[in-house]
Amino acid sequence: MFKKNSYCSWCGAKFEDALPFPRKCAVCGHATFLNPIPVAVTLLPIDSGLLVVRRGIEPKKGLWALPGGFIDLGESWQQAAARELLEETGVTVDSAELENFKVLSAPDGTVLIFALAKLRTLADLPPFRLSAESTEIKILEKPEPLAFSLHEQVMNEYFEKIANS
Repeated sequence: MFKKNSYCSWCGAKFEDALPFPRKCAVCGHATFLNPIPVAVTLLPIDSGLLVVRRGIEPKKGLWALPGGFIDLGESWQQAAARELLEETGVTVDSAELENFKVLSAPDGTVLIFALAKLRTLADLPPFRLSAESTEIKILEKPEPLAFSLHEQVMNEYFEKIANS
């Protein structure tokens, strides 16, 4: 069975399963590192609420989350946040409008960059497009449980910030 990082990315030789990271290939000497994968997540204010999606894929399929996903090679975090928002909701934002709201590290080492988009109204939203990644959207008017603890933490901070402004 294939396991992530089981083979040298340079020459393709199989690594020993117990070999720690960074893994040095016994055949070519190339070092393979296990690095965190960055994620871009978007907070999209709609009127006095915040847009969330019902996840259509694992992990946490069927639960509510902020729209987001992995940053592709060559993308800025703003481009990734705008792309993921479009893919999961059908909403288009200019990546230049996105501001850094918060950066957090998950227990597994994943780095999450939370982008804040400009305020929009419900009338600004296009019709929702069903996708494999999201099956529904809704606007939260107050904090609710979310699929991921860091999403929930940032959502709570967002609502606290607007309540105090």
